[in-house]
Amino acid sequence: MNASKSHSRWLPATVLATALLCILAAMEVPLPAMGWDGQAKSAAAQSVTAAQPGTLRMAGVSLSQLDASAELTIDQSLGRGVKDYVLVTKKLQTRTEAVPYGTRYVGVEQAGAKPYVVTAGQTGEKVVTYSLTLHDGIEISREKVGEQVTRQPVDEVICRGAGGELVIDGKTYSYSKVIQMRATAYTTENKTRKHTASGTVARVGAVAVDKNVIPLGTKLYIVASDGSWCYGVAVAEDTGVKGNTIDLFLNTRSECIYFGVRNATVYVLTD
Repeated sequence: MNASKSHSRWLPATVLATALLCILAAMEVPLPAMGWDGQAKSAAAQSVTAAQPGTLRMAGVSLSQLDASAELTIDQSLGRGVKDYVLVTKKLQTRTEAVPYGTRYVGVEQAGAKPYVVTAGQTGEKVVTYSLTLHDGIEISREKVGEQVTRQPVDEVICRGAGGELVIDGKTYSYSKVIQMRATAYTTENKTRKHTASGTVARVGAVAVDKNVIPLGTKLYIVASDGSWCYGVAVAEDTGVKGNTIDLFLNTRSECIYFGVRNATVYVLTD
């Protein structure tokens, strides 16, 4: 009987625990998060970052390798972890981009002369592969991881001038005189004789002249009088023409037929 009276003097432990929790809540004291097994989950820190994966696991938060946690905060009234996160994804992207062409100067630089295009430039193409990083589907960065040129660019070739000098492929040449000549073309295609009168191999850049007009071995620069074509640097190595005519070597008979007879400006180079 006394034992029964003694037991009635004390409140059950569960009632005391409930009252204590209510008092702490009213005082806005952070409460431990309770799991179904009654074990308190981590609520010691007010916030943890993605650099603390152990703390995230203790708080019951599971992140994949592509999730970057911005911050994990503790709800003061409910005592539950609330995660504010960014979903990070990566993907590859390929796209076609232009390859710009360069400009090459091979022409005559002469006072009062206007530069002209010998060969028009053509833009190339390449396929570029990028690795993209996205936060919640929004691209925040990209890194080029590879590229393949699918069409090579073609340099633009321009003839230009200034006085008694020629600028050819970036190198400056001096010339002693300029001769206006009649230009024809020849080839050794399908012929047994493949050498010039000088004993050299017939080739593009080895031209035939009248040696009384232009001595053999003379270095020349040959361009169209109207600027429509440019043969370039050549050497007088062959004969077979007379007077004010220069015969330009081309690789094929069809090229020679297409070239026909044209007016040429011939610069006699001194170096």
